[in-house]
Amino acid sequence: MYFTRVLFYVVALTIVVNTSFAQNIDNTTSRLDTLLNAVEVRPFNGVILIKQQGKVLYENAIGFADYDKKIPSKMENEFVLLSNSKQITAVLILMAADDGLLQLENPIGQYLPTLSMPWANVITVHQLLNHSSGLDAADKPLLFEPGASFKYADINYVLLGQIIESVRHQTYADIATALFNKLGLKHTYVPNAYNQQNLIIGKKMIEGELPQLIDSVIIAPHKIPAAGIVSTVSDLSTWVELLHTGKIISDTIYQKLIHYNITAQHVAFGPQKIGYSCGLRIDDLNEPVYYGHTGTSPDQGFTSFTLWFPKSQTSVVVLENCAYDNMDVNYYYEAQIRAIMTQSNWVK
Repeated sequence: MYFTRVLFYVVALTIVVNTSFAQNIDNTTSRLDTLLNAVEVRPFNGVILIKQQGKVLYENAIGFADYDKKIPSKMENEFVLLSNSKQITAVLILMAADDGLLQLENPIGQYLPTLSMPWANVITVHQLLNHSSGLDAADKPLLFEPGASFKYADINYVLLGQIIESVRHQTYADIATALFNKLGLKHTYVPNAYNQQNLIIGKKMIEGELPQLIDSVIIAPHKIPAAGIVSTVSDLSTWVELLHTGKIISDTIYQKLIHYNITAQHVAFGPQKIGYSCGLRIDDLNEPVYYGHTGTSPDQGFTSFTLWFPKSQTSVVVLENCAYDNMDVNYYYEAQIRAIMTQSNWVK
């Protein structure tokens, strides 16, 4: 009788725990569904994929891949990653360092001898990686002493792309393509005039102007290491998981990726300043800890967002084929998705 009673309580407790867990999953799912179908701030237009240790927890495609023809968005659509491209360039730099081809603390002029600006002998490779170089443009004076502050600028990663080419003696496109092929990322590529036939159509939303559709990558080739890689939500999710589970770079180099000595604020990550390292924003001040990055360009018409929760090995990838010049409006959904995920039992 005693054994039967204990067994009953164990079974009952198991049912309660499982039911509670299911309710938590359903709550996160329903919160995401409700959010993505809201239109009060602006419509969501794109795809989202959330995976945990390789298993899909949530996926959704909303809106249009082609606005004029009313072709629905699909999970396999290809998007311009914009500044999430920086993470790929940062990894290529770290891999070159791991191979002994460069030192992160060396001045960039050592690898780009044709640079004539005096700052070429002062700014280090690492200061390009974390936007502490003081650069705003190649032809302008530094905004501050290198290493003293943070100023996000594409020029940092344009120069990193040139450094990669210099030490590898190959084009950035060839180097990046070789890595994508090695990792099995079949729908991730450096765009050119011949490989954009499956690219989704972007939408440029500038306040006071009529919406404009963008049907190709319009980023200049030399800026691709900073903002021009194309991928799918599935490929980018795979990249995030492989990167953070030791499948791309060694643990020694990975520690450089997630170590920071500069902090900065971004609307998609809340009002607090958090760490910025090598193409990654790092929030280790709150629980759960997460790493992430954003990307957008109103002129290009795309927005991207990635998150990685190391404790639960959960990835979040959001790709939209629309971009607004008002950053609060542009990153509204990405900020809300981050808030929902940090509150979810999926990552606790």
